Amino acid sequence: MKRIAIVVIFFILAFEGYSQGHPTWRFGLKGAPSISWINPEIIEIDYDETGFGFSYGIIGERYFTETYAISSGFFVTHQGGKLHYKRVDIHMVNDNDDKSLEKRLYKFQFLDVPLTLKMRTREIGYFTYYGQFGVSFGFNIRARADDEYYDNSKATDVDISDYTHLFKASLIMGAGAEYSLLGNTAIVIGLYYNNGFSNVLDMGPYNGKKISGRANFVELTVGMFF
Repeated sequence: MKRIAIVVIFFILAFEGYSQGHPTWRFGLKGAPSISWINPEIIEIDYDETGFGFSYGIIGERYFTETYAISSGFFVTHQGGKLHYKRVDIHMVNDNDDKSLEKRLYKFQFLDVPLTLKMRTREIGYFTYYGQFGVSFGFNIRARADDEYYDNSKATDVDISDYTHLFKASLIMGAGAEYSLLGNTAIVIGLYYNNGFSNVLDMGPYNGKKISGRANFVELTVGMFF
């Protein structure tokens, strides 16, 4: 958490220090299909499958030079992935305590607020190219799961809000291009990697251990600035 605070303070100081005299704001919309997964952090649980997700929301940027900007926004992000729980002597602590969970497909919905530094080239023809790096803070607004048990029974759309953390933090890296249409209007396409570094699961104990997993995704962003 100290590293997150340092990054946030750096961005705030940069924003305040350089934005004076350069009050250039840009706003836009984005949609982004994604492939997501969860990395388990105990050996009793294995990664099983990726999930398909989607995010959408509002982009906001303020340039403090012609080619450098602080970028943020508000995005609703659907992500998840499937985990395989190896069979052990004790059962999962969940709503079906009399059963032993084999696989769980997590279906999260987060409200994400990123804070990134965007570095772009000057216009080359109608194109500019950019790289982006920063952090994102997410708030869990919905958590559901499709469960498979070792007795071959299944349960779909199970509410698992009590077994997930409210808050997540992640690192963002990405690159892309913008195509200028007219004035400030531009189409943007980018590829981003969102690497979670906080635990999104709040379950257990499982075989005497606290369950831990980090959520990640890769997304293809398509958006427009106005």
